[in-house]
Amino acid sequence: MAGTERLEELAGELDRISEQLGEAAMDLLRAGLGDGSEAAAALATHRERIVNRARASVERAVNLLGQAAAVDGAALRPKRSRPAGGDGDDDEWGTA
Repeated sequence: MAGTERLEELAGELDRISEQLGEAAMDLLRAGLGDGSEAAAALATHRERIVNRARASVERAVNLLGQAAAVDGAALRPKRSRPAGGDGDDDEWGTA
């Protein structure tokens, strides 16, 4: 399916971006801690947290795209509901 392949391709691209964001977060920490000042370390920590939040969002997007690619037609069929007022007995299914 062409649509599924495109979703998988996008998920792969986002996965690579997630890795790059993780590397950028570490670079920010190293740069801020290497400065030696408390203010620079605090700023670097704050920036690292923001970048890691962005990375987590991208990882959620990768997960959602994977779910969308895995959905088949059976998952889209409506499920039968139990009859109203029943006690949960399977004998009541299909009765009016």
